[in-house]
Amino acid sequence: MEFPENRKCVLKSGYDQGEAVSWYANMNFLLELEFEGLPPTVNLMYRGARCWRYLTAETIEFQTRISALMSSECQTKEPFTGAVAVFITFYTNNKKRWDIDNRVKALLDCLEKSGIIQDDSQIDMLLDRRERGKKLATSIMVCDINNVTQELFNLWRNQ
Repeated sequence: MEFPENRKCVLKSGYDQGEAVSWYANMNFLLELEFEGLPPTVNLMYRGARCWRYLTAETIEFQTRISALMSSECQTKEPFTGAVAVFITFYTNNKKRWDIDNRVKALLDCLEKSGIIQDDSQIDMLLDRRERGKKLATSIMVCDINNVTQELFNLWRNQ
């Protein structure tokens, strides 16, 4: 088994390649996905008139596209029913200011819509971060909360 190209960062945590491959192979992520762009903010997700509130066309398009991507990358056929941990990284290529928490809602709704989890109330751990660099992308990892270890946290932190 070869070490996955997109996970060479594990080696920064003090593993040799054999240990890293073994640990990674046993991780059993429910989902591991990176896609171009950022989710819409909560402020842009909804529009309303009087007492009505509805999803915008942009949000519906985003959720449809990302839910389909998630479904195709999912490791399980049935929705997971236990507690999960979600690790999100927003990669930005500019210094524009925005609240990191406003980007999470649309992404978590996609987990439910894609059938990875039954309900977003199953999320018992949520870690998100912003990393400034050269690309504009979003990365999400979802796993059974019982599989969360210091090694997984270090993997996410050192991506």
